[in-house]
Amino acid sequence: MKLFHLLSIFSISLLGLSACSEPVTQVVKCEMGKAEHCYDLGVSYKEQQNYGKAKIYLEKAAQADFAPAQNDLGLFYVLGLGTEKNIEQAQYWLEKAANQDNETAQYFLGAIYEEQQDYETAIAWYQKSAQQDDERAQFRLGLMYWHGIGVNVDYEQSRAWLEKAAEQGYATAQNQLGVMYAKGVGVQQNYTKAFEWYKKSAEQDFLLAQKNVGYAYEMGRGIEKDLTQAFEWYKKAAEQGDTQSQNNLGNMYCYARGVEKDYAQAFYWYQKAAIKGFPPAQSALGFMYHNGYGVDKNYKQAFEWYQKAAQQGDSRGETGLGSLYEKGYGVERNYQKAREWYEKAAAKENPNAQVNLAVLYANGDGVKQDYNQAKILLEKAVGKNDARAKSYLGHLYFFGQGVAKNCKKAQTLWEESAKQGNSSGQFNLAIMYRDNECGVTQDYSQAKIWFEKAAEQGHAKSQYHLCLLYKNGQGVKQDYSKAFEWCEKSAEQGIVSAQKELDFLTKEKNRIIPQSEQAKRWYDQAIKENNATAQYHLGQAFYHGQGETADYYQAFYWFEKAAKQGHAQAQYYLAEMYNVGDGVEQSYENAIEWYEKSAKQGVPQANTALGFKYLFGTSGKIDVPKARHYFQLACNAGEQVSCENLTAKPPEIIVQENCPFQSSCILE
Repeated sequence: MKLFHLLSIFSISLLGLSACSEPVTQVVKCEMGKAEHCYDLGVSYKEQQNYGKAKIYLEKAAQADFAPAQNDLGLFYVLGLGTEKNIEQAQYWLEKAANQDNETAQYFLGAIYEEQQDYETAIAWYQKSAQQDDERAQFRLGLMYWHGIGVNVDYEQSRAWLEKAAEQGYATAQNQLGVMYAKGVGVQQNYTKAFEWYKKSAEQDFLLAQKNVGYAYEMGRGIEKDLTQAFEWYKKAAEQGDTQSQNNLGNMYCYARGVEKDYAQAFYWYQKAAIKGFPPAQSALGFMYHNGYGVDKNYKQAFEWYQKAAQQGDSRGETGLGSLYEKGYGVERNYQKAREWYEKAAAKENPNAQVNLAVLYANGDGVKQDYNQAKILLEKAVGKNDARAKSYLGHLYFFGQGVAKNCKKAQTLWEESAKQGNSSGQFNLAIMYRDNECGVTQDYSQAKIWFEKAAEQGHAKSQYHLCLLYKNGQGVKQDYSKAFEWCEKSAEQGIVSAQKELDFLTKEKNRIIPQSEQAKRWYDQAIKENNATAQYHLGQAFYHGQGETADYYQAFYWFEKAAKQGHAQAQYYLAEMYNVGDGVEQSYENAIEWYEKSAKQGVPQANTALGFKYLFGTSGKIDVPKARHYFQLACNAGEQVSCENLTAKPPEIIVQENCPFQSSCILE
């Protein structure tokens, strides 16, 4: 206990006192030996912060054995007001007042003796003051009996004194009584009673009680859980400067608990607490800089704040430093240092550090690969109900790494992880349902549910696989717009397969419904029956403008669908479009691929096109024997231009007039 903290109430209370009458009259009466008037003058000068004059008049009254003046003069010596601090003089005057049963002096005299660790004398004075209903003395006695300071621990006595002070409305005692009921110290644990006392204290703006009320609402202890109320009470305490409440507000804004998610506000409150040196807030601020939440991403700042927290032994800061070293963010990648920081945090039972360290062992990064050690660390984290650990441990069981392969165990762990909201667990569970893994009954609907939960958390692979479900109508009604939405999100995170799907889905989104009656019939067959012939005819209609406005993009779309189903002529037309870049980016490589597919099915024009490719070198190199091979195949099928070029050398190419496609007509 700090004496000067206890005396702060004295400094505040004196400001509220005023002189009883005009100072001139008071001076005269004081000089006539009227102690109370000297006291009033002392108080008046105290109000004016003229402590030197105040002390003079308080001393006159004190020497006249006026107890209130003796009390205040004693406190002047404690605080050094109008004189140097002098505890001996303070005790002298306070004792004079105390011996006249001045309960305030008795209380402060008890405080001085407690500060001097003369607990027996302190308790004696506290008891005298407390018996006169001084709530501060009652509170101090309550604490001393609670902690066994100068007396044997006696929770019954502690509760009795705390109740006396609390019933007088003393906020500090009300909060402490709440703590007693919350912890079940000397009483039966009762969260409801604890909350009632916390609330009484908090309504008097007592900071610790406001924080305790917030926690009660957050956890649903003694009152129905209400995160909105928790937020409001934490905010009251935070605005009074409580660092833990400021950190709690940051958490609530960061994770949308009782308030709408707002990273900027989360950053604001974390920063306030972090600047004051609160380690959890320093770690959180590092996390915000690390991920660019509420502030521009800045690995250097992340490192500095993680380091500040780590230097105070905060395991979250240590884990953060390990992560930066592991990834090489803001520092040179160093698996050894990553391991060292993870080990420090893991030794403090930090589950994130245990999981990260397990991953290093599983991958052999900075350590010898050791699945068994990874398993041990993951099991420790699972023991703390860590969802991420369950996902990784499930992975080990699924693949039989460091443990006997056990699909059922993997499924159970992934289910638990998924239900706790872990996106990796949700993804793994979805894959099991989709692919009928390990005897799990294939269920696209369940796969869709879990892919979607993970995708909504930004899990890139889940976004891609959800896109595929919508594209293929698996477990959900086919919906190209939804598929496009999820593939776009996934592609933005760098999933290459999603980008490829986007190309297809873009064409689907831009698909035009034909206008002519014949084309409409083909369209119905192409869509409803996935009929390759109908798709090919639609491609022809859009390519040549037969009954439709010519549109190479639409032509390419339908030729591609038919070609992928093995339609030989569609494959040829698709190759032609790749060759000249109609409706698609020009690609000789793709053109040759589709020419070859078509040629294998006996389309003579495809063989002719390949002959010219190898003769002219647009295949990537001139290969006359190969060119003549393809010309021979086409010639055998009646392609006159191929027959005429069977003996041609590259400079002697014979050109056929009115050739339908440029690739079959190499112009000089």
